[in-house]
This record gives sequence, structure tokens and C-alpha cells, in this order.
Amino acid sequence: MPIAPFAQQARAGVCPPHAELLLALAAEFVSVDEAAFSDGLDALAAPLMAVHGHTPIAQMLVLRAALRPFRAVTAGAAGRSALLVPAVLERREGDPTLLVCLGAELGRRAGMPVGVIGDGHGRHLLAHRAMDEPVALDPLADRPFKRVDEPGRYSWRCAHQVAFVVLGQIAGHALLDTDESHIAEHATRLRMALPIDHGTRALLDQELAAVAAGVG
Repeated sequence: MPIAPFAQQARAGVCPPHAELLLALAAEFVSVDEAAFSDGLDALAAPLMAVHGHTPIAQMLVLRAALRPFRAVTAGAAGRSALLVPAVLERREGDPTLLVCLGAELGRRAGMPVGVIGDGHGRHLLAHRAMDEPVALDPLADRPFKRVDEPGRYSWRCAHQVAFVVLGQIAGHALLDTDESHIAEHATRLRMALPIDHGTRALLDQELAAVAAGVG
């Protein structure tokens, strides 16, 4: 079954899983092999089934171990592929936000109630919905568990919200690092397909006009 286009998923009433929307996002810029991507995730998720029903801490530690082969890199250092989830899975390296989303998908496939939380400034962590303590997982940090009880700082982030951030990074990389204004324009239009408020839409209209005029 072919992947649904990004714009269709972006306008859906129910937010899709993070990896599913990020795969559709990647398909807007490169060719993707949906079956190979899903098979790769299944292979990584299979060992996690053994801790189904274990404590949240135990499940999070197993997720961390599954992500240990991955390396965090930025788009500035590794190119746009660091922001495209199929390449991240294949190369075992990518932007930290993409790695967190892969962790969430592995957990989902293993039956773990995990999701993504963010601070509104581009930092994302893995969180377990059954965790008693206000802690989340930074899977690549030396000290993986972070307290997230600061009032108002962290909240759950759906796939639409994360995709908005990733597309902003793609647009910024296209303008600042590779001078590909057409990529920046497309990424901005995709951001506008997501559920956003009127103020954000007005700002993106201005950004789009600037990119189209060649002054982005």
C-alpha cells in the first residue's frame, strides 16, 4: 500500500504516528522504500517484545539500548539526510529529534506506551505514559534520564508538531548551507499544510514571499 502524501496526512483529523508522517515528509524530497523502512523498524523492534509488560524504566532502558548504534549529527554536518527518516534508519545517524521519533516508533511496534515530548525550542525526548516519576529519556546522553517536572517546559508533541519543527530545519538548511531556495520554498509550503494558527500562517506567508523573491 503506497504511503499517503504528506499533505493528506497533515490535514487528517487524527495525527498519524511520528515515523509514518516523517516518512511521508521524506518522500517529498527523495524516493523512499516504504517496505524496506518498515522491515528495518520491525527488525529493531522485535527484541523489544521481550519486555512487554515490564516496568516503564525497564522498557525505556531497552529502548535506549536499541538506539545505541545510532549517532546524533546535525544537517549542517551531515547534510539534509540527517533530517530524512529513511536515511537516518539506514545510516544509523541523524538529527536528535529524528532519533527520538525512531525510538517512539520502535516502542509503539513493541507495544510500549511511549511518545515524544518537547520544550517548544526544538529539543525532544522520549517519555513513557505510565512512568510514575516526571522523567524522560534522552537516548543518546551519557545520563539518559532527565527530569521534566519544570512547570510548563515540556509537553507531549504529536507528529504534526514535530514535522513542523523538522520542516523548519530543512528550510533553514536549504537556505543557509546549500543555497537551495526551491527546497526551502517546498518545505515552507509543507509547513503551511499542517494545523497551525493564524499568526503562524501569517509569518510563514512572509517567509514564503521572501524565499520566492530570493531574499530568504
